[in-house]
Amino acid sequence: MAKLKSSRKQHWLHRVLVFLVALCFLTLMVQMSTMSELGSTRLRRAMSLRIPWRHPNKLEELQQEPVADEVSSEDLLHLSLLHERCVVDVDAALPWQFGSPGHQFDNATASNSHVMMHENDTDLLQKLKQCPDVDVYLPNHLHGNGYCEDAVAYAKYLNSRLLPMWVLQKKMHDPELGEVDYFDLCPKTPMIFFNHYWDDVPTMSRWPSNKPIYLMPNIEMVELTPEFYWKVDAVLCKTQVCFDRVTQWYEQEGNPRNAEVFYTKHTSSDQAQFARKRLGEDTIAPKNFSRVKFLHTPGTSIWKGTRHVLDCWTSTADLPPLDVYIGEDAYNYMMPPTFQRRLNFSRSPVNIHMGMSK
Repeated sequence: MAKLKSSRKQHWLHRVLVFLVALCFLTLMVQMSTMSELGSTRLRRAMSLRIPWRHPNKLEELQQEPVADEVSSEDLLHLSLLHERCVVDVDAALPWQFGSPGHQFDNATASNSHVMMHENDTDLLQKLKQCPDVDVYLPNHLHGNGYCEDAVAYAKYLNSRLLPMWVLQKKMHDPELGEVDYFDLCPKTPMIFFNHYWDDVPTMSRWPSNKPIYLMPNIEMVELTPEFYWKVDAVLCKTQVCFDRVTQWYEQEGNPRNAEVFYTKHTSSDQAQFARKRLGEDTIAPKNFSRVKFLHTPGTSIWKGTRHVLDCWTSTADLPPLDVYIGEDAYNYMMPPTFQRRLNFSRSPVNIHMGMSK
């Protein structure tokens, strides 16, 4: 009888143990499935902690959120240093650590230039091995003011790095593994692409089939065909309009990869603060709200509503002065020669500044 009770007790304990093991395994599988949806813990954490990306239309929730602390001077300078280096050093791989707080000289320059990656660096392998949670592809032809603003924001706040094409093509020798390349080192690290500037990277023979693709689109660009949206695992939208339209588009046209759409919002470097830090406090005049002026900076883009802005200013009286900084090619493309007459007789003051290089 005692043996029977002991046998039953052992059998009961065995069943409990099997149940606990199965429960742990199921929990692990659920966690792995959740994590693999986007392939990046930092991206999901950034989206969930910093922005209301899942419910962008709930105004009451937004109003109840605590006001964020003021951004530190060191963080503002960090973003500016990243942007400056991005525009100047177009062939380098730029990691987020460059110019970060604690690595800034008193003259507003970075004290850790050694973290930059160049093709002939003797320690390139060791640097590239440090795979972040997400990489950013930025070819050298996109290192202008606009795309660098976008790219360095992701680099800084996702603790990422900006990679040019040569990083993906470079062969290196590892003492333990032999010949390796970027895809050997970071096979599962997601990569962010801007608009349609993919340069066929995801179709490279070395691109791993399970390496996630993220897209940051400007949805007005006609080059972004449906094929781009159908090939990605996540879409990062800077604006509510982008979030709403891409979400609706997937509902209408299909979402074969179950891509998730994020409303990230956005930020840019503080050039006024950068000028004060680098050149002195007197470099930037204090704001004078008794003499309000407006500024429109389309740069080389023809998609910033410039024609509408100029139509408004030239046809409406008593508006404050407007300064427009625009590339000559972009201006000539949008504005016929006859538009100069409207500028000459504008009902509100307009100053056109042309000749931007980027």
